[in-house]
Amino acid sequence: MSIEIESSARNARRCKAAVRAVKLVTAEAFGVSLDELDAPTRSKAHIAFARQTAMYLANVVCSYSLTDVAQAFGRDRTTVSHACHLIEDRRDDDAFDQLLDRLEDEVSAALRVEADWREPARLETKSAMPFLLPGFASRAEIGARA
Repeated sequence: MSIEIESSARNARRCKAAVRAVKLVTAEAFGVSLDELDAPTRSKAHIAFARQTAMYLANVVCSYSLTDVAQAFGRDRTTVSHACHLIEDRRDDDAFDQLLDRLEDEVSAALRVEADWREPARLETKSAMPFLLPGFASRAEIGARA
């Protein structure tokens, strides 16, 4: 029984670290703060869109269930499902698809670096982010195209 509890606690730490990595990468790419991503309200469109993207990445890259993602973001499972469908539909836009490919790579790299599953360090991606947003005049425009 104690092995199950220890394993469960370890998985919870891994999930927390992975979701934190997703949030850091997404916040940096969209120019929003972690507090804005974690806000309990919808906020402005570009913030909500960044949050939806983060939920999608947690579901796809980390292979977390909709329920696990919902819990990590303080949302309902149906909200995460809506976000995942919305982001998947937007992948038809080549520029946005390239952005998501880059974000998926960034999250995967962050998870590899954090193989011991400690709290992810602040990613130094500012200089790399402009190439992640091809075809967009500004980061705020990403949310406006939603």
